[in-house]
Amino acid sequence: MAQILLALSEKVHPLVLGNVYRAQSQIQMLARKLLTNQIDDPKSAEKVISFLCSESGSHDYTINRSEAMNDLGLKIEIPDEELYALIKQIYSDIKDELKLSEPFDPSKILGTNDQAAYESVRCLIESPETFSYQYRTNGLLHKQQIAPNIPQFVANNIIINEGWKRYD
Repeated sequence: MAQILLALSEKVHPLVLGNVYRAQSQIQMLARKLLTNQIDDPKSAEKVISFLCSESGSHDYTINRSEAMNDLGLKIEIPDEELYALIKQIYSDIKDELKLSEPFDPSKILGTNDQAAYESVRCLIESPETFSYQYRTNGLLHKQQIAPNIPQFVANNIIINEGWKRYD
């Protein structure tokens, strides 16, 4: 194990490895806190955390209801028609607000212009009783010619600002 760590530290700076370790530890700590109302048994909670943080292989891995219930032991509520319609409406609103069906396409934003400003909502945290937080990115796209006499362009993306904003 020591030889593996030594070889790895020759390829990747130790500070980067430390940051990765701290990020992983923070994610696991947050998962433990979120699971306190779901799972009473610490061994079962660690199984879920291990699955979510490493075994699933990808952050975008989709867990369906039966897998969550049967494999991970999570408490799952199967919605009735009224609740399901509400869930679909909330998803539809989020999908529209985040433009989930539209890929980020610089050439579409630029059109025939040499530059264009854009704003993108990238994340939402909402509470029906209080407020909404949105993580937004404001940027500027510039067309840049690849080389003289070659009619090909790339889009240069300059982030003007990004961050969380509260909406009441």
